[in-house]
Amino acid sequence: MQLKCSVLIDSRTLFTSKLRQRYSKGILILRSRKVSKIGECELIITTPRDKNGRLFTITRRSVKRIHSTKMQSGSVTIEMNNPSVLICIKEAPVSSLHNFISKLQKILAGEEIVLDDEKEVAFSSFASFRRKLIMTSRKQYSEYKLGFSHYLLELIISSIGLTGVDTRWFGATSLRVLDLSGNKLGKSNSFQIKFLNIVRLQHLRVLVLADNEIQCISDDLWNALPENLLSLDLSNNQISYLSPCCTRFPEMTHLLLSHNRIEELPRTINSLTKLKYLDISWNKLKFLPSEIKDLSLEMIDVTAYNGDEKLKVHDTLNQLLEIDTPMVKLGTLFEYAAAAVLNYRISTNSLPDSLRIMIQQAVQNCKNKLGGGYRFYPASIVTARYRIEDVRSLALQAVSRTHYSVILQEKEGNLVRPRKLTITCATFEAVFPEVIVLFGRPTVVNYLKQVGRPMLVEPSDNTDDPKQIWQNKLCDIESLLLEADVLFCDIEGIGKYKKKLKNERKFLTALKNLSVSELRKYSDTTNITHLRSLLNVAKKYSCCAFYKSFAASQRKSKREIDLVVDGGAAWVKVISRNVRGLAMDFIGASGSANRSVIEQAQNYIEVARSHLHFFKVPKIIFEFVHGVPDLLQHKLESFGIEVVGDMVNINEFIKLPVDFASYDSDDIYGGTPSVLKNECLKTEDCIVDTVNLDISSVFALISSLTHRNGANYNYASRLLNSQAQAERKKPALPPLLKAIKDSKLIICQTAYDSVQSILNTVAGPQERIRAKELFEKVEIVEDKLSERAARLKLSDRISQRSKIIFGSGDYYKAVTVTANRHFVYAAAHQDIHFAVIIHESRALSEQKQRDLRS
Repeated sequence: MQLKCSVLIDSRTLFTSKLRQRYSKGILILRSRKVSKIGECELIITTPRDKNGRLFTITRRSVKRIHSTKMQSGSVTIEMNNPSVLICIKEAPVSSLHNFISKLQKILAGEEIVLDDEKEVAFSSFASFRRKLIMTSRKQYSEYKLGFSHYLLELIISSIGLTGVDTRWFGATSLRVLDLSGNKLGKSNSFQIKFLNIVRLQHLRVLVLADNEIQCISDDLWNALPENLLSLDLSNNQISYLSPCCTRFPEMTHLLLSHNRIEELPRTINSLTKLKYLDISWNKLKFLPSEIKDLSLEMIDVTAYNGDEKLKVHDTLNQLLEIDTPMVKLGTLFEYAAAAVLNYRISTNSLPDSLRIMIQQAVQNCKNKLGGGYRFYPASIVTARYRIEDVRSLALQAVSRTHYSVILQEKEGNLVRPRKLTITCATFEAVFPEVIVLFGRPTVVNYLKQVGRPMLVEPSDNTDDPKQIWQNKLCDIESLLLEADVLFCDIEGIGKYKKKLKNERKFLTALKNLSVSELRKYSDTTNITHLRSLLNVAKKYSCCAFYKSFAASQRKSKREIDLVVDGGAAWVKVISRNVRGLAMDFIGASGSANRSVIEQAQNYIEVARSHLHFFKVPKIIFEFVHGVPDLLQHKLESFGIEVVGDMVNINEFIKLPVDFASYDSDDIYGGTPSVLKNECLKTEDCIVDTVNLDISSVFALISSLTHRNGANYNYASRLLNSQAQAERKKPALPPLLKAIKDSKLIICQTAYDSVQSILNTVAGPQERIRAKELFEKVEIVEDKLSERAARLKLSDRISQRSKIIFGSGDYYKAVTVTANRHFVYAAAHQDIHFAVIIHESRALSEQKQRDLRS
């Protein structure tokens, strides 16, 4: 009996385990050959590196335990006694895994099971594990008689002239990328029917159907495409009509429709809220829908057909995006691009530190010229543009990490003819060696031509010169300050982080006139390495706060959390110490007066239990930048803490005391209950089961401002006009409905009575109808105060009514949906953090609306 999976054989003896272990493709064989006793069998594990396979004799004594709690996700761990190893299985087909483990358990139970006498595994058997398959010839494809494997993640069948849909494609249900470009699938009469099987590819993220002679796409086919599609390429086809169904992909970032016959974009285009790259060039568009202004595009291409008819696409686009000339003429292209970096929060991680400093200085120059502010062409339209010999201009845009898209506008007499080229990075850099490449967002690259300025070289850290080390540290501080400004300017606590950087800069500046020996001595005491590590870790997660303070138990002191991430669902502690120091600290031999990592972990756990997020203990993550001793990692994991970092055998750095020889390995592997076992918040726990409505959320759900054309009116009230303007720019209802979808709705008696009182006074007829329909779905509950809500002290921003509403939500363990930010922040200042979802405020407006044209 065979099982195909990913497998890892892990030594359970700590001191002989490898530093880094990875899963590999494997085939497990369970057979009865050479074994005659009941309750025994042979298990052979074959991998590409071990073609002969590793043999295990399976008996009741040799198998200690089978961990099968994650079998439904394709993972099982077999804990062996002799030899002392863990056989870790993952990514196995669930049905095959269930059958395999079931037979193994029956054998261990003493049942007589008939097993096939399996032969040795052929090396060709591992072909089905292939993750990527590329076919670029018709002969290669015709000779491929097998089905496409479940393990396949990327399938590229390009430019081989296929005229029909092969349903085998849709058997690779794990596909992430499907590229069928350069074929003739549109010629097939059955294309629209057979391609509906794509509904089976629910993990698909990138679909390329470019250059396939497709004339139309039916609504059924649009609806069959996976909803989580990120990129869709339909360029170079014959499509003339786009159904509104083409905008049903909320996660889509790239939509390529160039070189078709499209005459009109659907007005539901603004449903593609995450769209960044839109290519509708070389179509028959005569106008763009006004809804396109709601998109946050980074690049849009609307190049039109050349012809006698004067098209107004560019004029329309300019009006919609309000493209104006800059308020003042910037001195250099470098200053312009530097200011754009700050304005559009473009990442500068790939740049040399010296260039980052130049950018920071150029940004300051821009601010000085513009009186503290600046206005630019949208980043989605202009990346970088400059003149070449007064006869042509060059616009550049990255189409991938390896190719540039270059548009040359060549002037011949009175005519300007655009010519588009796609060249490799190497070719471009050979032709334009003076160009500095400034990487922006993942799909956007800006290019800056620095005439007469040499290429800048990143300063090297491999130097023994104390002066150079001191200079490099100052440069590093400037680059960290720039990154903090660009990437985290709106994040809570970034001011604390920048203050620490400035203190380090002040300290280093004071060392300027010291002797070389003293400079070397004091430069090594800086905390820059840790601050750099902290910022790098913050970029890995969705960081929402730096150095956030929480009250410890009994509110006698406060603890500072390095990073709060994932909206508050997880806390991250960053440890930048070297492994030797951590090992010495773990056995108590460091002699340091600072708190040990174990003590810090216990403090994090103590505070986390007092500050729940969505009524669960936040997940605690310890990030070890330079590695973590294995014993320390297992100890932290026994507390329920997730440890990130390369695990290192502690014996490589220190000799353990004698009393460590009796260390309990069962405790290391989770034999004893974890401190935070089943308490920490998981991703799926963030789903809201019960929602508590406050007064502001009810008004947002029923107000005329959020329905139909309610925002297209003038109001006598300045507040209503302001909310109407905000509603036209960013509707408040869709995210609110998404937040409460499929949740049980409750409202406390105080909130319900207040809403009814206000409705009787200022609500319009339609608003009353909506309120009635809403309350049919809402359960009215008794006013209750949770223990912590009762501790709230009343103030200007904490009224008794709000205290009851939020306290009731806390009592019933419901997430309160509200626009009352002032109460939430005021309660947080008293160290009471309620589970809330904050939305934009909308008032009742039906009685006061007046046509905008009046």
